[in-house]
Amino acid sequence: MKVVPMPTQRGFVIPFTSWVGFAASMNEFYGQPLHYLTNVQMKKFDQMRLGADNEDVPLDTIIDLGKAEATIWIIEEVHRCTSSHHYITKLWLADTMYHRHVDAIFPELPNSSK
Repeated sequence: MKVVPMPTQRGFVIPFTSWVGFAASMNEFYGQPLHYLTNVQMKKFDQMRLGADNEDVPLDTIIDLGKAEATIWIIEEVHRCTSSHHYITKLWLADTMYHRHVDAIFPELPNSSK
């Protein structure tokens, strides 16, 4: 993930009802994966809303789209720059369904061997 560049042109407008859904839309829009830990964090954000008074209110009416996108990219940067593969391996060993949080989209990277 450290070799995948972060998008420089940001800011798309798409309604969203959940963090997981918004992250998936970003994944499709930018054509690049999000870190496993970022996907896990989005699921945790959604779980925190369970039982809240505004649980059924779409997130895009509660949180500004730009701030939501910026939040995800900041979390993504932290995960890409500081996550240990040893830590992620331990998480994957403890969760046999880890693949549900791994994005299938992976961008073409420039050939660095030339």
